[in-house]
Amino acid sequence: MKNTKIRLTLLGVYKIALLLLISTSPVLAQVGIGTTNPEPSSALQIDSTTGGFVPPRMTNAQMNAIPTPLEGSIVYNTTFSALYLYSSGTWNNITRPDLPSIVLSKDWGEDDDNNLVQTNLNQYYNFPLNVDEVASNEENFFTVTANGTVQVKKDGNYMITAGFSVNSLPIGGHKYIIGVYKNSTANLIGYLVRGNVVMESDEEFGTSGVMTLPFKANDKIILRYVLNNGGTPLDARFFKIGIIKI
Repeated sequence: MKNTKIRLTLLGVYKIALLLLISTSPVLAQVGIGTTNPEPSSALQIDSTTGGFVPPRMTNAQMNAIPTPLEGSIVYNTTFSALYLYSSGTWNNITRPDLPSIVLSKDWGEDDDNNLVQTNLNQYYNFPLNVDEVASNEENFFTVTANGTVQVKKDGNYMITAGFSVNSLPIGGHKYIIGVYKNSTANLIGYLVRGNVVMESDEEFGTSGVMTLPFKANDKIILRYVLNNGGTPLDARFFKIGIIKI
């Protein structure tokens, strides 16, 4: 009788040890729903011919009220009937057929004496593009408010591209910059491009750059340039701005 009790006690110890081992070991197998043989590369595989995957559904207000969402989170926004992905600190609509954008552009001829490009030493000037130079625009997202100035209407990340060219840049060294400002010309937040060029002959010169930055609804993006040429104006060949909400 005594030996039987000892065997039962040892059996209980083995069971407890086994349970502890299972509960503390990492789970290495894949999870399959609708399949008993998920692919080795998948953490979760769902197979079905009768139903779809349904992520959390909520209004836009509820989505924006989620505290500290993880990068890569996905929800179905019932306000806008679209899937949204949380990336780079903001919710992004990933079901749009295209991305909202605005393009401002103006070209001048090779022989156009416009003296439009100002060149005082290290002086910034707004891109000379206004509402009259809008080539395309999604007005629910962008408004042109002044020369080289675009107001965004929604929070998010924006890819900004801009460039300009002059018909003839004189021989010698010249500093050039395209700067991005937020809300005022006192708030420089980045450079699309910045450098120096040494011209061996009087030739056409141009520069451009791209940068992605976060902005809040109603922020103003201001594009300004520098081209040093001793204060002597130059003839513009083109000025262009493109902004995309990503």
